[in-house]
Amino acid sequence: MKTMITIASRQVWPQVICVKKIAPQKIYLLHSRNEEESHGPALRLSEFMTKNHLCADVYLHEAPDNDPLCFAKTFEALLSGIKNSDEVTVNITGGNKLMTISMYNQAVKKRMKIVYLERNKELFYFLPPDYLENPKKEDMDTSITNDLDPLELLKCQLGGSYVNNDGECLVLSNEGKMQNLEEINVKLAKSVSFADANIPYENYLVRTDGERVRREEGKTARFGSHMEYIVAFVLLKLGIPRVYRGAMLAPLNLHGAIEGELDLVFNHRGRLWLVDCKDKKKSSEGINEIRRSMIQSIETGGILAKTIYVRTKLIPDNVNAYAKSRGVETVYKNNLFNGLKEILMR
Repeated sequence: MKTMITIASRQVWPQVICVKKIAPQKIYLLHSRNEEESHGPALRLSEFMTKNHLCADVYLHEAPDNDPLCFAKTFEALLSGIKNSDEVTVNITGGNKLMTISMYNQAVKKRMKIVYLERNKELFYFLPPDYLENPKKEDMDTSITNDLDPLELLKCQLGGSYVNNDGECLVLSNEGKMQNLEEINVKLAKSVSFADANIPYENYLVRTDGERVRREEGKTARFGSHMEYIVAFVLLKLGIPRVYRGAMLAPLNLHGAIEGELDLVFNHRGRLWLVDCKDKKKSSEGINEIRRSMIQSIETGGILAKTIYVRTKLIPDNVNAYAKSRGVETVYKNNLFNGLKEILMR
């Protein structure tokens, strides 16, 4: 039986990617007593793995995060319950440094296979007898995670907040699958804003809950709603399986409080992507707003999260340069399809 031993931490994406790659039939998920950094993420990961059929047998196992000798005894006790015939992989990607070093040392003593996922999506294999002297490296195909639901991933990643409202899960309708994007590009190029483009997105999109996508008009129209639907449509045409619109976040332990709304969320190539849409005719954005978006992106989607700004008007050059230097992508109305396509292909 393929078995994985790994350590839970706040960043859940590396665990998800490794599990998708190695496909273990059983997982032992080590965690400390620290609720925010380890135990809470372990509970969420366990639920996510089983709910999304990544692994049916996930076992949580408490381990110390500040005592290498005690960790060694815990690891030894864990191994005593694993069959010798099992094919065991030790994943040292998660956990604090002391736990990671301790587990690496114990795995080397037992001559076990070790893996580590680097942030740039390189998977390292440390194998006996050479281990660090001759590691093997593999560039990960992170598209293996594209089928996972982005909102479920978001719920798994969130620690200090929770999803108060799922919003809408959007996919292409039959008419949307047939629609030529060139016609959309022409309408956007001729319009002043997304709202003026007169694109019948309500015919191109359907909600997965069976409800119709309704066009917001007049006094009931929320500013930017046309833009969000059109951007979602283009993302779906570019191959994204599903896009969530309008998910609401709320802080834990603050009843009735709303932390914020996410315009669009999707999952692509091992990352959660947050799309911020503003259909303003004038741009007044500054570096502080970019910085706030970056902080929200990391807090919401983890260190591997990416933010895309979709705008009608150009933002100032110095602000755009700052955004680029911090990994925030910017796409404009008149280059929506090609701009998004270029980002997704990187």
